[in-house]
Formats: sequence, structure tokens, C-alpha cells
Amino acid sequence: MRKTKNITVAVTERKYHQARIYAASREMSVSALVEFLLEHLPLVSKAVRNLIAENPNFGSNPARLPHERRNS
Repeated sequence: MRKTKNITVAVTERKYHQARIYAASREMSVSALVEFLLEHLPLVSKAVRNLIAENPNFGSNPARLPHERRNS
């Protein structure tokens, strides 16, 4: 059996509800969804950057990822 660690993530009730619906529609748990996103974070990050490049209004303004905001 694979060793796992717990993490705590604080989100609004609305985001939590959206995550549960999204995960359930794919027959997975929110934990499995978060694990998938973390495993594929470099690809997810690249996809988001591509979306921002194609549509500067995508997401929040300024159109940068959180780690990019910190380093500015």
C-alpha cells in the first residue's frame, strides 16, 4: 500500500460544492481530484498560461499565476 499524507485546503463553500460536483461527475473523490491536479501540475500550469495568452481576460487580472505575482 502506498504511503499518503493529509493536507488541508481552505476554500469557500461554493468552490467546495463545485469541486464535489466536478469530482462526482467523473466518479472520483475530491481527494482523488486534488491528487490528480497535483500530479499533473506542470501540465495544468502550462495549459492555464496558454489560455491566458489566448484570452488575457481569462481568470483574474493581472493575468499571471499566483507564484508569478509573488516574484514580481
